[in-house]
Amino acid sequence: MVWNETVEGVYVRLRSAQLEDAQFTYEIRQDKEKTRYIHSVKGSVDNQREWLRQQREREGDYFFIVETKDGDPIGTTAVYNIHGDEGEGGRILLYGTPVQNAEATLLGYDFAFYVYGLKKLWLTVHEENIHVQGYVKKFGAREEYRKYSDDMGANLIYYMVTEERYEKKRQRIMKSIELLA
Repeated sequence: MVWNETVEGVYVRLRSAQLEDAQFTYEIRQDKEKTRYIHSVKGSVDNQREWLRQQREREGDYFFIVETKDGDPIGTTAVYNIHGDEGEGGRILLYGTPVQNAEATLLGYDFAFYVYGLKKLWLTVHEENIHVQGYVKKFGAREEYRKYSDDMGANLIYYMVTEERYEKKRQRIMKSIELLA
């Protein structure tokens, strides 16, 4: 699906990915350091362009480019698998500064809860990705269960963030962003 507006922050913004973003999204998915805990992407830039074309038509699937206020792409994030008042957050790959990355994450949650109107957001984290486990908890995520993934060869941890828990964390996160800036 395409969200026709940008989600504006102080330092970054989110905009729906376009077919012209295929090169950037392909390259970020090829970064072994950024993607070691997520499914790998095979193929080419043309395959990525086709994936973007299909994603733009898929109901309940919003894929965003994170960009600086100058329009430079620094990452991706998404809200997808939306059913009723629940969805999944992910596809988060960020090259920004800590402030930009925190705000990008915040804007993704803002989109899910305040723009789209979800009440619950599910997040899946590889059990060895200790950094992201701590990061999602700062936004109000709580572990719900673990499940072994044959594809990943490890347990995946399924976290859930509610709008209510996120609201309690959001003000503190904004203060941290402002202090770091």
